[in-house]
Amino acid sequence: MENNVIKVSGNLGAGENNRYVVFYVTNFENGYILSESNQALHFDEGVVQPDGKFEFDFQIIGLEKQYLINVKYGNSIISKPFQYKSFESVKAMINEVIDKTTDIDSFIAEIPAYTDVLGINDDIYLSSRALGRLYTNIVENRDKISNEFLAGKADKLESTIINFKYETQTLNEIKNAVTTADVDSALNFGAQNLKFNLDAYNQLSFEQKAEVCSAIAQKEYGDINALLDALEREIKKVSMSTVSGSNGNNGGGRPSGGGIAGGASGSNSGGIYGNTTEYVPTVEEIKDPFVDLEEYAWAKEAIVGLYKLGIVSGVGDGYFEPQNMVKREEVAKMIAKTFLFSENIEDSLGVFHDVENASWYENYVYLCYKSGIVNGVTQNMFGTGENITRQDFTTMLFRAAFQDGYSFTNQRTDFIDYDQCDDYAKDAIAYMAGMGIINGYVDKSFAPNALITRAEAAKMLYTLLEVEK
Repeated sequence: MENNVIKVSGNLGAGENNRYVVFYVTNFENGYILSESNQALHFDEGVVQPDGKFEFDFQIIGLEKQYLINVKYGNSIISKPFQYKSFESVKAMINEVIDKTTDIDSFIAEIPAYTDVLGINDDIYLSSRALGRLYTNIVENRDKISNEFLAGKADKLESTIINFKYETQTLNEIKNAVTTADVDSALNFGAQNLKFNLDAYNQLSFEQKAEVCSAIAQKEYGDINALLDALEREIKKVSMSTVSGSNGNNGGGRPSGGGIAGGASGSNSGGIYGNTTEYVPTVEEIKDPFVDLEEYAWAKEAIVGLYKLGIVSGVGDGYFEPQNMVKREEVAKMIAKTFLFSENIEDSLGVFHDVENASWYENYVYLCYKSGIVNGVTQNMFGTGENITRQDFTTMLFRAAFQDGYSFTNQRTDFIDYDQCDDYAKDAIAYMAGMGIINGYVDKSFAPNALITRAEAAKMLYTLLEVEK
């Protein structure tokens, strides 16, 4: 971004040269589907360059909020969220912080007043070391940074703030994790944005990952390298049964070279190295948690896997009741515990008259509602206790996956009853089917208005989690 002009670029690949593309911007809360109530705030079109690259510029004249940038080509669409903060807002923030702070302590005291401009949640866990680095880069280098902003060059400050945000957000999500799925999501978020390596972690079995995530969850780490040290230790505990290598390292120290911490801020480097250590995953015999899955072999792995992650639970006495229907509040719980939502729900509490105060599902419902995943059956009624249809569950799961960073490019619409799907659900069903998350029934129907069972919901969610974003 330069002087409030946002530059968007990408690459569809060399094979997509000369393809016609449409570019448009929408309000994030309304999604990417254009309609009378969700009109494009900016619209442009063009042809992809010979090397597959495209580029668009636009300027938002409106509220400082979250928007959705959409690039449509053929039957595919790429959508990315974008948090808009004006050039003036960030520049004013810099000047105010510089004027009010003279040392690290006063800087820390001022940060909460600027979390909105910085793009950080008010309740985020702020690492003291990360704050120290941010202080050094902004306050001690204030002249250089201010001059860059006056010249319309925001790269240095944006990079500093973004790295600070990514590190503190990763540490915050680990500290506040409720399930092992929360930890796994935080690790992948950090790896993607802070560029550290998770190869050794990704070699683990599903159960081993859950064990590692459980061990590092709900702890405070001083910085990202402290987290990676803990991650390395736990991976070794669950996965290393034999050690080999030319240097004779036995796992007690770090050989030189790349590794888990490569690319993370801080002075530590190194990590877990595939060229010096051989990892042989251990195989544990897992006792079936439920006694009523014999006739649901097609869903058993999904049900047990989600149970171990703390996403689903039984009804008691060792029963899961896979044939029973799923209620709307149960779906909210499944989605909220699977995907990482950090919305402030205080202003939404009480919106739905049928969501009981302090009930087990209240927070789950409002987290999904505030995140735009679910709506009520009416303006003031959530539909608590109502069973949910297959098309509604698919739509909610699609929205959550989309927000979590999944890329949907292929569509499949060959269900014999696709025309019976409601318009709001058609895209979700087509993209989820195109991704292989849903397959329908043997008669090639999807049955959009049929009620989804607990087994079907678990299978769909688990299949999604096994797909790469």
